[in-house]
Amino acid sequence: MERLRHFVVPALAVFLLAFAWMLASAYARQQQAHAQCPTWPECYHALSAVIAPDSPAADDIEWTQAAADGTLLIALAGLAGFGWKRREATLDWRWGIPAIALVLVAIGWTLRLAYAGPGVLLWQWLAALGVCALLWWLVLRELRFLRPLAEAAAMRALRPRALTALLLALFAALLGGWAGAHAIGLPCPDFPACRGAWWPEINLIAVVTAVTAQPDEATAVALTVGHRLAALTVLIYVMWLGVHLWRTGTQDHLCRYGLLVLGTLLLAVGIGIMTAVTRLPPVTAVAHSAASALLILSLVTLYYVVQPVTRPGKDSA
Repeated sequence: MERLRHFVVPALAVFLLAFAWMLASAYARQQQAHAQCPTWPECYHALSAVIAPDSPAADDIEWTQAAADGTLLIALAGLAGFGWKRREATLDWRWGIPAIALVLVAIGWTLRLAYAGPGVLLWQWLAALGVCALLWWLVLRELRFLRPLAEAAAMRALRPRALTALLLALFAALLGGWAGAHAIGLPCPDFPACRGAWWPEINLIAVVTAVTAQPDEATAVALTVGHRLAALTVLIYVMWLGVHLWRTGTQDHLCRYGLLVLGTLLLAVGIGIMTAVTRLPPVTAVAHSAASALLILSLVTLYYVVQPVTRPGKDSA
């Protein structure tokens, strides 16, 4: 029992490293987009997916990303080995989760070396979110003060709601990452309207079928509006869920998680609006990525604490 207690420290350290890696990747994507166009963000129609491979900016970004990927790969491999030594069974999350995260990072690193395009950039963003969520789940399993709450009817009702909120947030992040992977800049320079219209003439099917490295104006607008609609859906649903937990969760100690979800939701939405209003500066865009990740992690925390309580005989922690 004592030797397992020490596992949370390296797990938390690797999680923080993965979170920093995710932010560094988001900043590198923003720097790529800015380096392609002096009048960013108005030149989305003339962008390619990557900087010219022989440019100094491309070399700096490539070396930075390679160093970050290598550091995280080594850390994940070390954590998986550390967890293997402290496993309670052959199939144990202490080594299994770091191993899955290691595979995700390795696939992204391999794709970036072999291919170039918006699909690779989108995979890197989703892999970064997945790695952070997996490692945070691992940290939650090891922490003593964040455990699944006592089984109750309220817990059973909250599980599908928490999962729905998490899936909605992931979908909104997917659309945001898809727009960022295309480096479309700011096709809707006003907020909350888009080009002076509350509902511009767009084809939302283009949101999921846009695969070109140089999207046209209609596709760029569709990607942006699609992300805004998904964010609005998340705002409405997660706001309702957070308020519901805040008002009714006192007896089951759920009000704190309602406040956590509400706080990260307002932070993500507020920085997202600021990103559009301030013309998409890199620091604000990266802050929006960080806030979106924090919202997803808070929903992962909520989904964890409403899980069934593990019986003492089967709790390996």
